[in-house]
Amino acid sequence: MEDFVNFERLLTDEQRVLQGTMRAFVQREVTLSCLNEARFGIAWGAIGAALAVAEHALAYARERVQFGGKPIAAHQLVQDKLVFMVSEIAKAQQLTGHSAFEPSA
Repeated sequence: MEDFVNFERLLTDEQRVLQGTMRAFVQREVTLSCLNEARFGIAWGAIGAALAVAEHALAYARERVQFGGKPIAAHQLVQDKLVFMVSEIAKAQQLTGHSAFEPSA
């Protein structure tokens, strides 16, 4: 449900109304501050999704049988792809955790 506030018939001094460039600046600053506050939640949400994908990929590689009745997880190339996926997720976790203690740029 969305709620809107309408200021069409609001009585106020003309000096108190933000005009043109100043209005755009304030809207930009509000938008950026919201993104700045939400960035850790967004990052950890993406990491959680990546972990779920990695777990699903590993389970699939263990159950999929190919090339003479062996699961594809037994093949070195598939193992390399899975390890690369997990290492990239670990790097993202470290970067996100480290950035929590750094001052904002």
